[in-house]
Amino acid sequence: MHNPERNPSPTLWAASPTAKQKNAASRNVSLLLDALAPQQAVRRAEPPKLRIERYRTPEGAVLQAAHAALTLSWFPEATEASALGELRILVWKGIVARRGTTPAPSSARTSARSAARSSSASSA
Repeated sequence: MHNPERNPSPTLWAASPTAKQKNAASRNVSLLLDALAPQQAVRRAEPPKLRIERYRTPEGAVLQAAHAALTLSWFPEATEASALGELRILVWKGIVARRGTTPAPSSARTSARSAARSSSASSA
């Protein structure tokens, strides 16, 4: 009887993700980011302040509360043949400076980190 945990088949681990799998992973991450921090149209007036401000970045999203923030970043894999990418999640104490803005006098510091790697073997 073949036990895949003891002796994985070489084709299971050697197969690189297909373009369809990469696109599906990218689409799913975009859906997650859209649910957490939808793209906003540029407005002339300042939007009302919310308890949690939601911002999009080119590779992720920032959820900023008064004294803490959560950032999510998606990095598609370009070097490893079997990986689709990595989702990094950081919890910050303080206010995270957005791109193109002046940093706050007291910089934010990370308080927790997590990274999840997605591979084509797990999505098959």
